[in-house]
Amino acid sequence: MDPIERLMSEHRIIEKLLGALSGYCDALDGGAEAKREDLASFVRCIREFADAYHHGKEEDILFRTLVERGMPVEGGPIAVMLSEHDEGRGYVAAMAAALEGGGPFSADERRQVAAAARAYVGLLGNHIQKEDNILYPMARDFLDAGAWTELSTAVDEFEAGDAGEAKAAVLRRTVEELVAAFGQAA
Repeated sequence: MDPIERLMSEHRIIEKLLGALSGYCDALDGGAEAKREDLASFVRCIREFADAYHHGKEEDILFRTLVERGMPVEGGPIAVMLSEHDEGRGYVAAMAAALEGGGPFSADERRQVAAAARAYVGLLGNHIQKEDNILYPMARDFLDAGAWTELSTAVDEFEAGDAGEAKAAVLRRTVEELVAAFGQAA
């Protein structure tokens, strides 16, 4: 599978995670049981799969390759994607802050977690559409055969490393467990 197809395949997994996170928010908003342990699983999947694994390949490999070949990093689509990655990290940090407490969530914590999580879901849903429909097709047109080969090799090496495919497989199973528990509301 080529690097762009891999990234798009990962987007489908992230969309499942976002759907389950929306379901978790529905539980928070509706007063149903919403455990800190479940929130910890969401935060871990987001940080380790969506961010370290997926965004790691985008930022450290795809975007770097595009910039090295002359695509501007400021004022263009890469700048927008990087800004949105950072914005998403802020929402995840807000969700993670709620993990510091103990016992059931307070009403205030429920509102804060739901607000941060819903903002994250909205941001990432739109972000994925921009990448799938604008940036990735642009990258396909922009990169020559040599750059494409380098990109493919770098992605293969990344996936073979410590943050690679073996760890991602465990996280994908956790995503499926979260989907089973909270559905796919998005």
